[in-house]
Amino acid sequence: MDAPIDTFRSSTVGWLRGTLAGWGTVILALAGLILTAAGIGAAQTGMRWLPLLLTVIALAIIVSVWLRNLAATYEITEERLIIRRGIFMKSIDEIELYRIKDIRIDFSLINQWAGIGTITLLSSDETTAGKPFVIRDIERAQARREKLRDLVNAASSLRLALQAHRERALEVVGLVDRLRDGADVGEQLAVAEGEEEVLLATGERPVERGPAAPGLLGDVAQGGLRHSPPRD
Repeated sequence: MDAPIDTFRSSTVGWLRGTLAGWGTVILALAGLILTAAGIGAAQTGMRWLPLLLTVIALAIIVSVWLRNLAATYEITEERLIIRRGIFMKSIDEIELYRIKDIRIDFSLINQWAGIGTITLLSSDETTAGKPFVIRDIERAQARREKLRDLVNAASSLRLALQAHRERALEVVGLVDRLRDGADVGEQLAVAEGEEEVLLATGERPVERGPAAPGLLGDVAQGGLRHSPPRD
């Protein structure tokens, strides 16, 4: 598997600092502490620690958000986005980068102040099932979005190049089949040149032939391909 270029999770601290829900949770926790310290409500209920329940509720909310964020890890490689889910029972999903069609980032004024954002991916990959894939409360969201977009463009370009090479190779195979049926010398020469282009495009080296077995271009130059007699 490719080495990850970036690994990240949704940020619990960023959620507390950069969302209204996070602010409300912090205010709830502080209110419980302040009311408990001031003894407000103790005279009516006789329970001085009752307001502390507000702080307990706020802490429970923070822990639940932290566990939710802990259960999802995102890894970006040169070819795919890997999503690792679960704490005790784990699962792994992958989104091929060349299948990503759009990358959007959303952030409010509070998000910008906290340095977080929400990244939304639109992809044709089966993992997303045609629905937007949303990653919330990401630190350095703008920089990560730009990096991901560059990787998507590179993966798409590589995919198109490989498809073009494959189509060219199929054309050469078709011409070779025609040669076996007795094509003319001009087509034989075109096939030989096509084979060499495919070898150069794919990075492969042509097979070296000795004097007793001249290459395809040499055969053509000497008057056509030489066919061996069929074996019994």
